[in-house]
Amino acid sequence: MAEPAELRSPARLVEQAGANARHSGAVVSFVDSPDLLPTPVDVVYTARWQSMGKEPAVPHWRSLLAKWRVDGRLMEQVGGKDTIFMHDLPASRGDEVTDAVMDGSRSRIRQQANNKTISAMVALKKTVAMAEI
Repeated sequence: MAEPAELRSPARLVEQAGANARHSGAVVSFVDSPDLLPTPVDVVYTARWQSMGKEPAVPHWRSLLAKWRVDGRLMEQVGGKDTIFMHDLPASRGDEVTDAVMDGSRSRIRQQANNKTISAMVALKKTVAMAEI
């Protein structure tokens, strides 16, 4: 997990990530500086810097996260020739990711959005079918 120490994920999420990792044979590690990110990586994945409409409790959160913005420099720093970019959407362009990365050839956000749409349609269809029983 890569995040500023001041904005560390809640302990229950960290514990769950560790349990999931142990179950699958993976390892969860923490990095609190972009300079310490492993290289090369297959995927650079980021999420919104804030929950929908809810700002983090740390008043200076934007300045803490600014060095984590996914831009061309960061993609070059950690990326190999096949490294792709993903985002769980919706994105706040210019905050967690630049337009150049979101719209670039390594971005897979459109495929992600399409997959999320199909998944939502299936869930909705199943819900409607269950309601008709």
